[in-house]
Amino acid sequence: MQDTISDDLAAKKVGKILIQFQDWMRTTQLKPSTRRVYISRLRQLVAFIEANPTESDDFASVANAYLAFAKQENTLKANTVNNMITMFRLIAKVIDDRAVHFEREASEEQSRSGLTAEEQALYLAAAARGHSSRDLLLALIFLKTNIRLGEAMNIKISDLIWELDGVKVRIDGRSGKRIEILDVTICRAMRNWLSERSELKSAANSEYLFPGQTIGGKITGSSMDTALRKIGWRAGLSVSARLLRNTCTKA
Repeated sequence: MQDTISDDLAAKKVGKILIQFQDWMRTTQLKPSTRRVYISRLRQLVAFIEANPTESDDFASVANAYLAFAKQENTLKANTVNNMITMFRLIAKVIDDRAVHFEREASEEQSRSGLTAEEQALYLAAAARGHSSRDLLLALIFLKTNIRLGEAMNIKISDLIWELDGVKVRIDGRSGKRIEILDVTICRAMRNWLSERSELKSAANSEYLFPGQTIGGKITGSSMDTALRKIGWRAGLSVSARLLRNTCTKA
């Protein structure tokens, strides 16, 4: 995870604390699933910190700011928030900061059913400002199609069906195979991403539309979800892949 922290963040107190926690995970016997969960949550926290720079370099202040932002739109259920708090408490224990305190949620919150039309416009505008053709394509896919996170991860270049009037994509989903029709906006974003993708070293020998950090691999679900959340933070919104897809399915 350390390579996801910028030099500027690593030089700050909070960045050093996150790196210290990562080192602790390396030397502590944790279940592989637990380690993966912690790494995923740390990446989300790092993305939030870098998207929302603040003068505060105090871990508790930064962590509470993240929790407050994540809860303000009610996109996270109480148990998810509490799981983040559990990790923050563990970090405080690792750095031996007994003054750090996080209040757990008392009751289960209802997740939102989707973004409003105004919020969708803000979200897509933030995706366009990010200058990442991949992230814009992801934003459009989750807002305008029924494609799930696990399905998007597994889309291969060979699954794209180019036609005169647009492009379709073969999806191998939970309930079987299906065809998703992509509108003209997604087609345009797809062409831009494919052009950018062709220049990436990580895309070499990868059959997947969204390659991962390793050559020939594919993007992970946590990395894809974090990219979508980061767009939301730039727009002042708390979102997830599930919330974006719910927005599409309720339309």
